Amino acid sequence: WHGVYIYGGAQNNTVGGDTDGERNLISGNGQDGVHISGSNTMSNTVSGNTIGTNASGTAGLGNKGYGVYIGEGAQNNTVGGDTAGEQNVISGNNSSASTCGVGISGSGTMSNTVSGNTIGTDTSGTTDLGNISSGVCVFSGARNNTIGGDTAGERNVISSNDRDGVSISGSGTMSNTVSGNYIGTNISGTAVLSNTLHGIYIYNGAQNNTVGGDTAGERNIISGNNQGGILILSSGTTGNTISGNYIGTDASGTVDLGNTLDGVYISFGAQNNTIGPGNVIAYNDDEGV
Repeated sequence: WHGVYIYGGAQNNTVGGDTDGERNLISGNGQDGVHISGSNTMSNTVSGNTIGTNASGTAGLGNKGYGVYIGEGAQNNTVGGDTAGEQNVISGNNSSASTCGVGISGSGTMSNTVSGNTIGTDTSGTTDLGNISSGVCVFSGARNNTIGGDTAGERNVISSNDRDGVSISGSGTMSNTVSGNYIGTNISGTAVLSNTLHGIYIYNGAQNNTVGGDTAGERNIISGNNQGGILILSSGTTGNTISGNYIGTDASGTVDLGNTLDGVYISFGAQNNTIGPGNVIAYNDDEGV
């Protein structure tokens, strides 16, 4: 079953740490690498681990479910941190397209943070070890969760995954923030490490989510993906804001790392979404927006 299972109201537990000696290897399990679930299961920390690869973080040894799953009302849990030692490598996971590197799911699952990790690459952030599905999935009513942050230490590298970098989906899935990440590039934001589909996919009724922000630290680099940079799709998908990002460029905002299709694409009944201010949308191989 799961490598580590935290549930039933368990609180303030730590899996890993910020030194090499505290690092767990959590790989090859029959379901999730780390599973955190249930109402009042809160304030647990998963940091500094290698989840889904071999001990050196250079080859896949995937868990057959999610690398890390947070659901069913779990709150205020942290995956990663803001220092190099707290970085989890979450790569090489999944036996099917129905699970992700990191999954956050369920009504009442809120205020969880995923920051400072490499999700879909090796430990160096430069080589493809993609999760078989998307890198991070937020769905089924999860709210107020944060992917990334506004400092360099909180940045996730979410690249080389076999579907989307980040997907946000479902009615009631709202007020989540994706900020400060490199999605589709290497750890320095200078070269392409494509996610197979979109950088970010918001769909199926997700509302009032934010991608980016109004400071340089909140800027996502969403570039080099094999389909679009950002796709916003379907009726009921409303009120989402895309601001302050570099979409199709490197981390400097000046070099071509274009997405293969559109920079941003809105379709199939999505309404009242906002693109801007402050995005640089350039070098994409189809429309900018």
